[in-house]
Amino acid sequence: MLRNYLSIALCMCVALQSCDDEKKGETPEPQPQEEKKDSTDNKPNEQAEKIENNEKIDSTLQVVLRGYLESVPRNYAKQIVDDNCYVNIYEDSAVWQSTTYGKVVIDGSDYLFDKSSEGDEVAVYGSGDNVFMDGKIADELSNGTFTLELSNDTTLYFYTGSAPTQYALTGTLNVSNNSMNNQPYDYGTKCIVGHRGLTMSSDTWGTYTINNKYSRSIAGNGMLTVVGSGHADMTSQDGQSVRYDCSVDGEIDDAGSGTLTFYLPSVYGGTTIVFRAGTYAEDIDASDAVCATYDGQIGATGMGMTMGGDCAVRLKKISAEKVRVVIGSFTVMASVGAFAIDNVGIVRNDDETTALSETAFETTADFSGTQKDVVGTLKDGIVDANGNISFTLAMTKLGSAPYAMDIKFVGSKRGLSF
Repeated sequence: MLRNYLSIALCMCVALQSCDDEKKGETPEPQPQEEKKDSTDNKPNEQAEKIENNEKIDSTLQVVLRGYLESVPRNYAKQIVDDNCYVNIYEDSAVWQSTTYGKVVIDGSDYLFDKSSEGDEVAVYGSGDNVFMDGKIADELSNGTFTLELSNDTTLYFYTGSAPTQYALTGTLNVSNNSMNNQPYDYGTKCIVGHRGLTMSSDTWGTYTINNKYSRSIAGNGMLTVVGSGHADMTSQDGQSVRYDCSVDGEIDDAGSGTLTFYLPSVYGGTTIVFRAGTYAEDIDASDAVCATYDGQIGATGMGMTMGGDCAVRLKKISAEKVRVVIGSFTVMASVGAFAIDNVGIVRNDDETTALSETAFETTADFSGTQKDVVGTLKDGIVDANGNISFTLAMTKLGSAPYAMDIKFVGSKRGLSF
């Protein structure tokens, strides 16, 4: 019996020893450890994504600059290409963001944000994917200028602040097509030459919007060069809006003078409108301001009845202060052929109207194949700033008419029938 108890006790000791030995030989389970960060893993490209997503990044943001871009493609003049650009400057990278060029990351191993630069300026330069940046920040990191060299031979210039103001120009129009030659219109026409497009509004020839393939640049001679295409909106005789393709090119100097030429291939078989910037009514001969063809109505009142109908009148330049008034054929009691009144003086008034001086005339006209006398006085003539004209012919003799009569003409400058 004792032997049996000893055997059992010995077996229990052996089992306990074996269990303890197994515990000593176990491999402990690995405990989770914080991953050691490698400073080289924090790449600027990843930073750029975080910047875009407004995430916090490890490298210290030094400054955010807002400004505008000018570009110089190879063999071209400088031009403003983006007036809403941001540059984020970090200790180990720089990120550009602009509407035109999108996001550009400067993250090369040569990147330098040099706080130890001489004076108050901080040097910043470096390279990225096919791009190189060079620049400086001054005024306690508030004012910066940078150059960005792109692989397509384009240089971008970044400047803090707002882009140069748009050019607001005032001038007049000269119109040429198959029915008029360099005809002046609309003194005081406004034209805005902006960063991204051009607009011009004419009382007679509609509104112009140029925003396609548009560029505004400063040429080597200092002239502002403009080129682009777009459309012109005009109003037809029945009041409907009509749109035509157009293009423009020209040059303006720093004093706001020069010319912009608008081309409209579908208007009157091809129309060219020259905007003469810096040209005001006082710079134009008085006769230039009124010489045109006017379409309207002519009529006379006499013996209790009204007579008249359609008529066209043309003013032709004789000198700076005199015109020839050609009265087109009309019907008043009889068919009257065209006749002219020479040496009509013109005077420009302060309210931008032009007065036709009272002028006596004595000539002949065709009356159904027979030349007869036409005698009278042109009076009360006026042309307003919008190209409307009116005058009265005080006739003492009109062919075989048995009495004197006043004939009045009211019309407007031709060029509105789009």
